[in-house]
Amino acid sequence: PSTDESSRGGPWAACYGAFAPSGEPRADIARLTRACGPTGGMHAITPVTVAQQSESDPVDRYTFYVPKPGSCYRVYAVGARGVADLDLLLRGPEGDDVVADLTHDAHPVLPPEGPICFDAPGLYQLEVSVFRGSGRYAVQVWGV
Repeated sequence: PSTDESSRGGPWAACYGAFAPSGEPRADIARLTRACGPTGGMHAITPVTVAQQSESDPVDRYTFYVPKPGSCYRVYAVGARGVADLDLLLRGPEGDDVVADLTHDAHPVLPPEGPICFDAPGLYQLEVSVFRGSGRYAVQVWGV
């Protein structure tokens, strides 16, 4: 994976700098992706997925296909009021860790400073886990 240093920070990070979740994951992810998603010409790659999880549950796994080298993506997720820390981990086609959320909040954007661009096509796996708390969350992958 690679990143385009010219597209780091700036509008990529500013779009969610003042984001404050309301506690309703579906509405919150709609607001978050409306503010950040279209940056750099990105569009939704996956539908919004809403699920429930507690910190004692196993991680939820979702996949999405990267069709060609140079494709760039970003993942948005928002937890409900009872979710104190929601974590994301993206794994490559061979199962290797590609990028992980290092924040301690309930609305991670992965990667936070801009999109990640992949050198290899294939099936990528997103792991979503409630690290602290319990409740619903919404997640969506955007790309270009």
